[in-house]
Amino acid sequence: MGSGPTVRITVSRQVLLVQMTTTDLGCLCFLPEVRQLMARFPQLMKVNFLSSPTFIALSAPVVPFFLATTEESPVLCKLRRSLRAFLERDARP
Repeated sequence: MGSGPTVRITVSRQVLLVQMTTTDLGCLCFLPEVRQLMARFPQLMKVNFLSSPTFIALSAPVVPFFLATTEESPVLCKLRRSLRAFLERDARP
């Protein structure tokens, strides 16, 4: 993982598009907790490796499940921090 900002979050129709490097996204998708979430919510999560930018699309109902993960992998910790910061910033008046 690089030292620069590698997670960028945007919103599109109740879906959070989380852009990250291909390496980070690949590592994220191999984590057991993330794989379980992908199996549990196949219609609410999509991963794009084929074109740039690479991203994972999370429907709003899935976000709390990502925030509740306990895996201490650096890429998942970074994703949780980014999601929390985005949601806090978005909730401000």
